[in-house]
Amino acid sequence: MLHDHYSGGLTRERFLFFEIRVVASLVRLGKSRQDIFAEIFADNLFQFPTERMIKTITNTCFKRIDALDSPELISVLADSSAQVAKQINLYAIMCENSIAYDFMTEVIGEKYRLQQLDFSSKDVNVFLWSLPKKSLL
Repeated sequence: MLHDHYSGGLTRERFLFFEIRVVASLVRLGKSRQDIFAEIFADNLFQFPTERMIKTITNTCFKRIDALDSPELISVLADSSAQVAKQINLYAIMCENSIAYDFMTEVIGEKYRLQQLDFSSKDVNVFLWSLPKKSLL
């Protein structure tokens, strides 16, 4: 998943575990996006203070769910244990955001391959500084 550029969107997004499970549950029930938005707004399911934040978070969840492109994974995300669902959410983030994918495969994957089961902010900084500057635009 190497792209010519990376999106900075990940810096403003969070893991959104609770929120993506809510959206995945509603998708699994066969509700339309419009109905899901309406239910999330009406019942303030995410407990965010503004409609703008709710809309932004819901759209982020939809982008991740769309990136999964798998009804089976969406069902597991909605209904499985928290441990399994968190792994699927991380996978969805990696599918949707190329810098997360590259970091996980190039840095974390390499550390696991070498059986170095720890990493630090130095590893993150080395990864970020190794990126071509034009890719960050």
